[in-house]
Amino acid sequence: MLAEHRQPSVFIVAENAGCSRAGEVARPLRYFLGLRKRGFDAHLLCHERNKEQLEIDFPEHRDAMHFTPDTLLQRCCYKLSQRLPEKLSQVTTSALSWLLTQRAQRRWLRMRLRELGPAIVHQTPPISPRLPSMIYKIKAPVIIGPLNGDMNYPKEFWLREKSSLLGLEKLIRLLARPINRTYRGKLDANVLLYSNERTRVVLPKGYHGEAHPLVANAVDPEFWSPRPKPSTNECIRFVSLGRLVRFKAIDLLLQAFAKVREQRPAELEIIGGGCERKSLEQLCAQLGITQHVRFTGWLTEEDCRERLSQSDVFVFPSLREAGGAAVIEAMSMELPVIVTNWGGPAEYVSPEAGIRLDVAPRDEFITGLTTAMLRLAESAELRREMGQCGRRRILKHYDWAQRLDRLEEIYANVSADWQEALARRGATA
Repeated sequence: MLAEHRQPSVFIVAENAGCSRAGEVARPLRYFLGLRKRGFDAHLLCHERNKEQLEIDFPEHRDAMHFTPDTLLQRCCYKLSQRLPEKLSQVTTSALSWLLTQRAQRRWLRMRLRELGPAIVHQTPPISPRLPSMIYKIKAPVIIGPLNGDMNYPKEFWLREKSSLLGLEKLIRLLARPINRTYRGKLDANVLLYSNERTRVVLPKGYHGEAHPLVANAVDPEFWSPRPKPSTNECIRFVSLGRLVRFKAIDLLLQAFAKVREQRPAELEIIGGGCERKSLEQLCAQLGITQHVRFTGWLTEEDCRERLSQSDVFVFPSLREAGGAAVIEAMSMELPVIVTNWGGPAEYVSPEAGIRLDVAPRDEFITGLTTAMLRLAESAELRREMGQCGRRRILKHYDWAQRLDRLEEIYANVSADWQEALARRGATA
């Protein structure tokens, strides 16, 4: 806490916040609630579309939650985004809506901060290091992040994305530098938080503040605690959790699972929803595994925890994952994990805590995934050892309480520096 200066109010700024499974939506809410539990005068500022559900879920914090209005243009952007491919909507309609929200948030902060004493503004999403921020010149120190991203497909899987969308993405990356010079939030921020070295090297050139490492994902190990596992039997329960979109590679998981089924009894549960569900269900029918695969759809955190507790192995073959919060949730519950040795999951999982699949051409990758699933299916002792190692790794590196401890330190330092700078200006005025 602050020793010499009054503890500042903290404004957590995001477009969307809620109890959704999506990390970018859940994370700002967790910061807000965690800080208030620790006694901070924390506030949440997000878009009006979140208001109804947040006030239902957290009526005790209603006075500390603030919302910018939903405009006609944003409603049009939302309707259009539902008809576009996800990647295209992210860089067009969704990006425009986000800029409009930020403009309204900046106006709101500049008016509200005049009424307060010391304050800190912490903008959490979007986590992309390239997307611009409009939160600047608001007469309060600004912290942005943790940022994470700049992920590409491994070269073996470039063709999984339409070439037109890849071309659009490259264009957006080329435009990132001039856009960030126009909307200077990241260049002028007091602190940029980055998740890993991959993200640090693509931070906007010429930023004036400090840059500190802070991993984007963390879990509450008390909530995601080890649960009694199913009694050992011949039928192994595999589980995967995440959006059903192309880069998650669930189609490759299904093909590997079909090969596993040829050699031993097994079941697979897929938790999550998305645009790929129908095609994945059709693939199950083609592979003859429909009766052994369960598509659960979206679940609450409590229900996800329950489903994981009834599983033996967590499989996450995503090919373009900057983070992967579901992986550390599974590890926290002492589930052995299988992940692609690429991006965020490869950083979370040590060789003792799970199996990291090296990227290979499609058929080789499926064979490697099959082999990894069979290896864990055939050894209860290996599953137990990897699960326990994973839990220890979570407690050491990815505990949510440790994340808040570090944020408190950053807030204290930033606030002290800001107050000292104001004092120097006053002395020389």
